[in-house]
Amino acid sequence: MAITTAEHFQIDYKEHALEVTESKLGSQRIFHIRFPDGKKMLVLTVGESKEGVKFWTSVPPNRLSEAKEIGPIIARYFRDKKNS
Repeated sequence: MAITTAEHFQIDYKEHALEVTESKLGSQRIFHIRFPDGKKMLVLTVGESKEGVKFWTSVPPNRLSEAKEIGPIIARYFRDKKNS
């Protein structure tokens, strides 16, 4: 299964412009987030609980607090794009 890159875009997070690259691995969407201050890249994806509830998570899952903050900003970016 190959990883394909779908889109590059920027989001605003805590007064910083973050570079986001969306990739796809099969049907799974993966987001690579680059920080302007040299902080280590963050990799996010959407998981699903046993109950069917979707949630943002980091890969590996050691940066969940950032995933919970940045994931909804990415979702809003796609909602706004779809509605414009």
